[in-house]
Amino acid sequence: MCPLDQPSHQPSHQPSHQPSHQPSHQLTI
Repeated sequence: MCPLDQPSHQPSHQPSHQPSHQPSHQLTI
């Protein structure tokens, strides 16, 4: 639960809230 509390510094393991690094949203466009 630690990472959930501070996913700001560790969005690498949590792409759920940070799909920015994922081309998934680019494929839609």
